[in-house]
Amino acid sequence: MTKRKQTSGRQVLAILALALPIYLMMVLGPLAWMADIAGQPAFDLRPMGYSVAEAEALLTALGEKGRALYLWRQIPLDLIYPALMAAVFWTLCRWLESKSQNSAGFPVAELRFARWLGLVAAAADYSENLGVILMLSEALPLPVIVPFASAATIAKSVLTTGVIALIIAASVAIWRQSTRVSTME
Repeated sequence: MTKRKQTSGRQVLAILALALPIYLMMVLGPLAWMADIAGQPAFDLRPMGYSVAEAEALLTALGEKGRALYLWRQIPLDLIYPALMAAVFWTLCRWLESKSQNSAGFPVAELRFARWLGLVAAAADYSENLGVILMLSEALPLPVIVPFASAATIAKSVLTTGVIALIIAASVAIWRQSTRVSTME
């Protein structure tokens, strides 16, 4: 059996250095501009989802200018970001696994689960993007597409929160384990 190469902290930071600027461009750029135009958050920033009436109100408030901004500025960035987010989660979990394997702290199985959960969160984000594209382009009636898009938004939010919670719990467990070991020496 061959031993897999461990993920380094530098690899985690390198992928984070790619993902963070994209995230900041979205949040400080198109998402902020759309909030200014519409006076309400974009679909991406509604972790509890949205109803058909709320979707219709946002689309109306955005108008043609806001819809074009969403479709041609936000969506292209949001087609890059989910993959980068999943890569950050994957490498960070792998790196934490390497830190926790020698301890009795946080189990490695939960970090492996978090890695895969991150991939599912990215798939939910891509599903949300598809729903938003369909709403913006009026390809389907809102009562048909909103339940799908809203469910994808909720799933993305819940799954991402779950991954982050597992990563935080693992980090705390590893830190606590390392402080116990260092105080015993």
